[in-house]
Amino acid sequence: MEIKRIPTGIHGFDELCDGGFVKGSINAVSGDIGTAKTLFALRFLVDGAEKCREKGIMVTFEEQKEQVCLSASSLGLDLANLEKSGMIAVLPASPEQIKHMITEGGGQFETLAGQMKAQRLAFDSASSFMQLFADIAQAKKAAGDFFRLIRKLGCTAVLTLESDDPNSRAIAKMADSLTCLYHFRDRGIRKRALEIIKMRGTEHNPNSLQFEITKTGISVDPKKFAIIE
Repeated sequence: MEIKRIPTGIHGFDELCDGGFVKGSINAVSGDIGTAKTLFALRFLVDGAEKCREKGIMVTFEEQKEQVCLSASSLGLDLANLEKSGMIAVLPASPEQIKHMITEGGGQFETLAGQMKAQRLAFDSASSFMQLFADIAQAKKAAGDFFRLIRKLGCTAVLTLESDDPNSRAIAKMADSLTCLYHFRDRGIRKRALEIIKMRGTEHNPNSLQFEITKTGISVDPKKFAIIE
């Protein structure tokens, strides 16, 4: 049986994982501050809209819609026009609102996804939602409920995570794939790297590879290895 792949829009990334994310999969992208997690999620949605004509939803917990569009514009991504055309919806939400939607079984979020016929989702950052829960047991249950809602919608999703948040490990473990982003110093120069830790049903490149932020997003160089201590 052929596995359908969804291109990520990250230059050089799809070559590392047999053509992209598995259709309908939930994909965690984890990293510290400044490692380009949000850019990864935005590029995933914008590429889907511009090249694949796939509609998407960006759920942001930390910024208002105008800030997200402005940040995207500074990185060469025309998110504002894609939203005006109905290809992408930017949905600012509090973690409490997402918790309520999950309790309702989807609520407003499911309605929006259905009306749009969304095929791609991004949550930035899912760690904000996971921090609502007092202990690991509650976090695991919440992650399970969260995943059931996403799978119910049938979309391919990217969830960004803060690497130092213990509750977010529940999402990292349950996700179909986990990609870690890093920054490190090489002879005094700060550089970035990524590593695909896991990707179910996929033979992927296991190496830590350097990437750069370009005018069009993220570019991974499969020949530039990163030595991260």
